[in-house]
Amino acid sequence: MNKLALIGVLVLGMSGCASQPEKDNNSDWQGTHQSIDYILSPNYDAIASAVPGQSLSLTTRSQRNYNVTIVKRYFAASGRECLEAETQTNTVVLCDYRTEWGLSRAFEQF
Repeated sequence: MNKLALIGVLVLGMSGCASQPEKDNNSDWQGTHQSIDYILSPNYDAIASAVPGQSLSLTTRSQRNYNVTIVKRYFAASGRECLEAETQTNTVVLCDYRTEWGLSRAFEQF
C-alpha cells in the first residue's frame, strides 16, 4: 500500500510540472520577471508583414514603447511564427500567440 501511495504522489507531482501556466495579464516582464509583454493590436499588421532589416515602433499593453529592427523570421519549435529583432540594447523575440503578438527577451538573455 505504501508503494501505491508513493506512486500516486509522484504522478501528481509530475503532472503538476507538465501543466500549462495560465495566461498572465500582467505583461510588464521587465519589472516582474514575466516572460511576455503583449503588443497592442494596432501593431499586428506591421509585425505580420515585417521583413528583415525593417524597423518598427511597437507599444505594449504595459505602455512600453520599443523601436526594433527585424533580424529574421522563423517558426519556433512550438510551431509559432516568430521574429528575432534588436533594440538598441537587447535582442528580443516577437511571437504570434494565436490571438495576439507578444514580445519577450531572447533566450540568450535569460
